Amino acid sequence: MPEKYGVYAQLVPSVASTPVDTSTNIVFIGAAKIELVDGWENKDLINHPIYISSLSDYEKKLGGGLASEGFNLTEAAEAAFSVVGISGAYFINVHDPNVEDEDLKSDELFIGSAAAKTGIYAVQRLWPLYGAVPNLICCPGKTSGAIVTALKTVATKCNGHWDGMAVFDVVQDAAQAVKGIVQTEDVANDNKFENGIAVWPSVKSTSGNVISGAAVVCALYAANDAARNNIPVRSIGNTNVSILGACLRSDGVILSMEEAEATQIQQNGIVTFLNVGGGIYVTWGDHTSAMANGAVTDERARYDSNIRVLQTITNRFQQKYRFDIDSPMTLTMRNSVIQEENDYLAYLKSVGAIIGDATCQFLADDNPADNVALGQFVWSIAATVTPPMKYAQLNVGFTSAGYSVYYEA
Repeated sequence: MPEKYGVYAQLVPSVASTPVDTSTNIVFIGAAKIELVDGWENKDLINHPIYISSLSDYEKKLGGGLASEGFNLTEAAEAAFSVVGISGAYFINVHDPNVEDEDLKSDELFIGSAAAKTGIYAVQRLWPLYGAVPNLICCPGKTSGAIVTALKTVATKCNGHWDGMAVFDVVQDAAQAVKGIVQTEDVANDNKFENGIAVWPSVKSTSGNVISGAAVVCALYAANDAARNNIPVRSIGNTNVSILGACLRSDGVILSMEEAEATQIQQNGIVTFLNVGGGIYVTWGDHTSAMANGAVTDERARYDSNIRVLQTITNRFQQKYRFDIDSPMTLTMRNSVIQEENDYLAYLKSVGAIIGDATCQFLADDNPADNVALGQFVWSIAATVTPPMKYAQLNVGFTSAGYSVYYEA
């Protein structure tokens, strides 16, 4: 090594950055090596939501563990706190060190039991424990139909009330890379539902680790929401993401994908990752998983922002009025609800979340006398969510009219 002489300085990679403070609640379900936590036996670390605020917090509270050994919550932690940099998320560990020969590849371990509220169904513990609505639910790296079905079940009226999104990884087959061109049929998923976000493939982080694309997308949603007053009006599409590339989990080799190929994938309801030049990557795709060949059966399911804004309205209503149950339904209360909801709709319109005339009404047809006698009251809202600018084109034509300058005096 040559001798150094003098005074020098250099810039080195950042060791920390200010996390994006978000109120969007993400729930990651997976395995962490909790036996690395001192006194883990006396802590509620299995099938129990734990709020994590950083990579170090994750290792302190859940032990971490290598993703390559099946501890997939480590992928979620890297996605949330390193790749994107959000302020926190909830983690549910399903790994029990006391179970001999536990299979970390078993779908059943991660799915769990609805009755016992274990595995994915442990998401139902989030509201009673924290008073938090599970907005985004993800089981990183798990792609089976059974896993996705469980995610959908929990995301749909969780605890009988809360509307959320199931964000899931799509099956990755080695043959998808062999062809060179990614074919839509290779990644098509049978799970088509409006509150689902399908993601393909995995990504390679700047640390060189292969991590779940779905976990990255969850964190990006939260960051986008935070930048917009925590209103989910921004589609996930065309969001910058700091990664080395998109890759299959099997080999980690970065895929070469043209925009036309990525567009073909997204029109089938799958979010992917596209190199837009110079190694700069963005998410590509703004549809829910209900999209199939560019079509949906219900227009509200066309864009992810449609469903997520509507869910914001329904979840807020339930949170706001849950303590008014069994209070006298006076005309003042009826009108107060109408005014409150109309004020909120006006706010959503002011921040660009909805457009047009959205109004809350109390309609006679929705409230027949028999229902009123039973204490059942219904308010109705019809709202148009602001669509994303999906496509922009400028038409430029040639005209010979400019030649007239040659003949001007």
